[in-house]
Amino acid sequence: MIGSFLNVIIHRLPQISDIQYRLICAEYIENFFRFKKIKGSFNQKRKFQKIKTHFGVHHNDDAYSLSTPRSHCPNCLRTLSWTENIPIISFLILKGHCKTCKTPIGKTYPLVEFISAAGALYISTRLYVPVTENLDIHLLMKTAAFCIFFWICIALLIIDIRTQTLPDLLTLSLMWLGIVLSLTSTTGLALESAVLGAIFGYSSLWLIYKTYKFFTNKEGMGYGDFKLTAAICTWIGVESLAILLLIASLTGAFFGGALLITGKLKRDEAMPFGPFLILSGFILIHTNLSI
Repeated sequence: MIGSFLNVIIHRLPQISDIQYRLICAEYIENFFRFKKIKGSFNQKRKFQKIKTHFGVHHNDDAYSLSTPRSHCPNCLRTLSWTENIPIISFLILKGHCKTCKTPIGKTYPLVEFISAAGALYISTRLYVPVTENLDIHLLMKTAAFCIFFWICIALLIIDIRTQTLPDLLTLSLMWLGIVLSLTSTTGLALESAVLGAIFGYSSLWLIYKTYKFFTNKEGMGYGDFKLTAAICTWIGVESLAILLLIASLTGAFFGGALLITGKLKRDEAMPFGPFLILSGFILIHTNLSI
């Protein structure tokens, strides 16, 4: 069920962000024309809203959110029934196609649902809580916390691969959650280590970004990577920052080189760095999954 909701986040959050950016730009254009006292017979804001985005947004409803409209086929726009929304099972029953228009359903949907369940199962077995009269609430909270960390990172990983963006709603939520949980000792990390992790995690990549841009006049990464690094470091601590960046850089260089050799990535083409930070974070946080 969580995996099904993650699919909604992965699909809609980039669209929501894109709509918000366009509305901000439209408001800026409208204010600019008003300030310049340019009279026109058309509405710039309305014209700007009607532009179709590269994320495939087909409607301009300001109420578009994670809950509105209901789940529907992106091709025929038919609202899905509850029997078509059962995680994994519905995909198998429908044989991977829409019931009405027979459009193939993306294999990412059942994959995310399966990984979400498998990851939560693994974390729960590593932090096994026996059902007794004296239930360890702290251990239960720790299990839930690491599951939430895993789920948010899965959403960020796929969004970054698809759109090369890391939404603030997820990265900043992950960062503040890590700080709050360290305050209650839920993650087993000291508050000081979590806060310093956020500070140095962000500033270290920012310095690398500025240095690279100074010498090459090119942007090597985005600000979302800074925030993601800060967020992960609130869970693993400032002590693990260096090894986090080392593992992420090595794996990124390996996969990037492999893609260049196979011709799937051009030399001047950008490659998202977020997935490698997340995979590196998974490796390091694995050591915390012990009692």
